[in-house]
Amino acid sequence: MLLLVEDDPELSEEIIDCFGRAGLVCAAVPTAAAALQALKHEPEIVLVLLDLQLPDGNGLDLIERARAGLPATRPLHFIVMSGSAERADAIRAL
Repeated sequence: MLLLVEDDPELSEEIIDCFGRAGLVCAAVPTAAAALQALKHEPEIVLVLLDLQLPDGNGLDLIERARAGLPATRPLHFIVMSGSAERADAIRAL
């Protein structure tokens, strides 16, 4: 299952539609707090497509918080996306 963390409703809908047409089960949330709750309650989520700039925090901080709060044995992967051209954010994401 894919979790999209994106606060732009139109972009979120387009991305979810695209992945849905490819046959993937997807869910979308607009904030880091909602993402953490989804990750805690949906063990089937294995991939998170994550925006860097969220209304309640930085997406990279969400990765750290999610990894700290979930079992180390749980397979969980992140793909970070951003409209920002900040080189430091790109380096940190890697």
